[in-house]
Amino acid sequence: MQENVDIRFVEYGSREWHEGRALRHKLFYQALGHPQSVMDDDQEHHSAHLVVQENGKVVGYGRLFDHGAGEFQISQMAVDADRQGRGIGKLIIKRLVNQAFDGGAKRIWLNARTSATRFYEKEGFRPCGKVFPSEKTGLPHIKMQLMLAACAPYGQPDKKG
Repeated sequence: MQENVDIRFVEYGSREWHEGRALRHKLFYQALGHPQSVMDDDQEHHSAHLVVQENGKVVGYGRLFDHGAGEFQISQMAVDADRQGRGIGKLIIKRLVNQAFDGGAKRIWLNARTSATRFYEKEGFRPCGKVFPSEKTGLPHIKMQLMLAACAPYGQPDKKG
C-alpha cells in the first residue's frame, strides 16, 4: 500500500460519502442494473461511514451501524478493484471493529458474500447460520460474527492488571 493513504470517518451526505456510495454502487449493484437508491436502507442515515482515500480519491468504504445493547453491524465494505489485495480491506475492518469496541460492542456481525468469507475469517469473524441469498443482489451470503466481550481493541494486545 502507498504512503498517501488517508482513512477516516466522514459525514453522511459529504463529498467523500458520495464517492463511497458511487464505489459501492459500481462494485455491488451496477452490473445487476440496480439504481443507487437500492442502497437507501434504514441504516444509511444513522451509520458511521468510513472511507479510505489515495491521492484524494475514495478507494475503499465501510459502514458501521449500532443496533444498541452492544450489537454492531458492519456492511457495504468495498475496495476499488484496482486496489484489492493491498491491505485496504484489512485497514477498513480493523478501524470499524475498533470503533465498535470503543462504542461498547459485545458482538459485531456482518453478512459476507460467500466469496469473501476467507478474508473475514482471517480477521477473526466466524460463520454462524446458513448461506442465504442477499435481498438486494440475490448473491449467496452468510452471517459472520466477532465476539468481543472482555477483549482488548482489535489488533492490540490484552492489557493485564
